[in-house]
Amino acid sequence: MYSFQGLSEEAKSLVQLISLRSDLIFSELSPKREILVPSGRQLYQDIGSRDSVYRILDGHIKYAREGRSLLVCPEGSILGIEDVMTQSFAVYQSEFATQLAEYRLVDILQHISLTPELVTHWSCLLAARAALFSQVLHEHLPEVEELAAEFSSFEEGEKIIEEGVVISRVYTLLSGRADVYLKGVKVGEVNEDETFGAISALTSEQANATIIACNHCTTMHIEAENFIKLIKTRPASTMKLIRDMARIISSSNARIATNKP
Repeated sequence: MYSFQGLSEEAKSLVQLISLRSDLIFSELSPKREILVPSGRQLYQDIGSRDSVYRILDGHIKYAREGRSLLVCPEGSILGIEDVMTQSFAVYQSEFATQLAEYRLVDILQHISLTPELVTHWSCLLAARAALFSQVLHEHLPEVEELAAEFSSFEEGEKIIEEGVVISRVYTLLSGRADVYLKGVKVGEVNEDETFGAISALTSEQANATIIACNHCTTMHIEAENFIKLIKTRPASTMKLIRDMARIISSSNARIATNKP
């Protein structure tokens, strides 16, 4: 439901719980309407009602506090529950046009009040969201500010990295899937939550492969100098990078060997 590099196992469990409870609550609830948040516009500040909660139908929204992007909210995410209840609004910004379903908070509360099980799901949902956002704010907020992560979207067939081009960014695939091509031949894949491009970015050398989106992909990228800071301050991220590179390289080598005449 939410994507951010370095989420702890506890946070990932919270994300799964939030997704499950959200589906149980909203699956039989009809939205008031659907709205489109244009590229670069902010939910609540520029568009939408401050007494409504929103669910992402298509696209993704960046969640930010104090000018710092903290989470990427993809399709299926519920936006604004805490904001509407407290009337204290975070920044929800669309990088590309994003389709949302709108639910009035009063309608949601009336819906769940009819069934004791839904009341339980709602309570669990609020508790899990509070725990997740608290963890992100307290553990990741200083690092987000320091590393200045940015997010991009790629459609099927678009190149994320091009062979022979010098790159300065390290990428993490937050959603979707991408293929690895060497001299026009597919030699491997990049899967969700894997990091790539580090070798070329850290050595300032030309990329040795082309990475092409297989479907709609969302990536997070940081500049090489900031990635070095990440390696120094978060050893777990270093081990993850090593595992990702090892899998991609191993897969590519096996594919190359298979394609040899």
